[in-house]
Amino acid sequence: MAVANTITSLPLDRLLTTTTSRWKNKVAVQIIQANPLLRYLFESAAVRYDGGADLRCPVILDETANVNRISPYGTFATVVEDSPDTARYPDTGILIGSMKVSKSELAKNKGSAKVVSLLRSKLAQKRGTMVNQWSSDIFNEGGTSTPSNAMLGIEPAIEYEAEASQSNVVGGITKYTDSTNWVNRYGTITRFGVDGDDVMTQVHLDCSSMGTTPDIGPMDPQCYRFLKKLVAPKQREASDIWREGFLHMKWEETKMYPEPQLASSGKILLLTTAGNGGRVRHDLSEADFGMLGDNPLADEFEDRPGLSLSLLDGRVFEQSDFFTPDDQDVLMQTLLIEGWGICWSALKNQGAIDFGANTVRF
Repeated sequence: MAVANTITSLPLDRLLTTTTSRWKNKVAVQIIQANPLLRYLFESAAVRYDGGADLRCPVILDETANVNRISPYGTFATVVEDSPDTARYPDTGILIGSMKVSKSELAKNKGSAKVVSLLRSKLAQKRGTMVNQWSSDIFNEGGTSTPSNAMLGIEPAIEYEAEASQSNVVGGITKYTDSTNWVNRYGTITRFGVDGDDVMTQVHLDCSSMGTTPDIGPMDPQCYRFLKKLVAPKQREASDIWREGFLHMKWEETKMYPEPQLASSGKILLLTTAGNGGRVRHDLSEADFGMLGDNPLADEFEDRPGLSLSLLDGRVFEQSDFFTPDDQDVLMQTLLIEGWGICWSALKNQGAIDFGANTVRF
């Protein structure tokens, strides 16, 4: 008995949906792997899946007064206090990529091989743009330069200002004014070859508390070249963490890497995520996204002393079936990621370094 032709025996929208559904997990992994910080957050289990109208993270702004030293049979007093506080982050951002296939294009690409080839090219275009926009969101600078509806980024939580001058509101809590713990560490380089290593070392030491140290350091690619030139004889450059080819250098056991989003800025970040007290669990695979909206690595999530990526449960790489929009002669499919983005439970172990008013030079 002759086997029916796949193209003619299935409705076209169902054929396209079943084809792309097999690629969803691969696309998810490729999007995550395309940005070093995103990949590191997922692999080190510094990703949390949350729900609710806003995101709430407990933060310790001050030490408690209810810890006492007592003698045998001694008494102790307790006081009413309103800490730890809660950082509340606003509504989620939604990154959605749509893939449109006109029925004219499909008519011109008859045959299963040509249809699959057409889908691959459109999917690659969508994936690349989503990677670029998510990477941009992570390093957005806040204020008027932030795209509307963007997920939370690293800035303005991290300020390139002396600690006593930091006044941004992060999670509804004003920085230095509310607590000297709710500020990031900061250092200024005059010339990288003169004091770059010393400033980085000082900020790194200032950030090393709560049982861990900064574990990843995005930096201006030009500064990365300066660092390599300065310390290459005593440090090692490798790609063992990211087998996909991301270059990084181990400096004080912190993985420093050139971040294109910081190009020409002279900025260096020392971020604590899982912290060097933790460890990278394993390489990402398609199986980590086998259940819609879930990543098994999140089951290992612990309260991290710093930065995490918060996503809305059930809305992570959510892919629709192909459908025909009203008044359009096309078939369309969407892939979306919804979440709050970069969130903080502590800021005092995050570091920022730049050249201040000085010229970026070695």
